[in-house]
Amino acid sequence: MIIWGNYDRDRNEDTGRFECPQCGSETDFTLVRTWNYFHIYFIPIAKQQLVAERILCEECNIAFPITVLAGNAQMVESAFGSGHGSEVQQWP
Repeated sequence: MIIWGNYDRDRNEDTGRFECPQCGSETDFTLVRTWNYFHIYFIPIAKQQLVAERILCEECNIAFPITVLAGNAQMVESAFGSGHGSEVQQWP
């Protein structure tokens, strides 16, 4: 008898700092992604699809949608303003 199927598994993908809406302080966060895996005998064989993403506050342990990080994003005036320096280099 072969046991096979799918199951969801959480993975801690990234860390950083953000201002938590619940705590009101700047604290560390963990980006947690839930992936769906195909398994045989409960051994993961292939990662199939991303099921969910969330930001977990390390201080209060509350999960938020990843859009909570949009408040921490820096505003870029134009695509050319995001590079190193403002001078334009010409090709020879």
